Amino acid sequence: MADSTDYKMWLKRADQDMLMAEIVLSQGGKGLEEAICYTCQQAAEKFLKAFILYNTHEMMRTHDLRFLLGKCIEINSTFSSIEENVKILNEYSVAARYPGDFVESYTLDDARQAYEHAIAIKNKIISCI
Repeated sequence: MADSTDYKMWLKRADQDMLMAEIVLSQGGKGLEEAICYTCQQAAEKFLKAFILYNTHEMMRTHDLRFLLGKCIEINSTFSSIEENVKILNEYSVAARYPGDFVESYTLDDARQAYEHAIAIKNKIISCI
């Protein structure tokens, strides 16, 4: 299946990830901390890819949020304001993706913070599209 180059579809899927994280957190989130962190990383990845697609129509085939942010900064230098958010969420890409890499020490506070970092990235993207 070919990757979609419709930035609106990427925004829609990112919003679905955010809604999933929000629902799980609203139900307490206990026992799903790693999944919440990973879902927030995935949402951030989709938001960043949407912004790049919107501006360049170029599909980025990477999961590295730092790389994607670099592309965003090339387009709009104000994206450097979300560098810390991206740095933190990028850590969840591998840590929660593969069973052997699961980090059992993520807390509910980590999950809530991951959600807040993803919201900051979303807000930046939405304000620039």
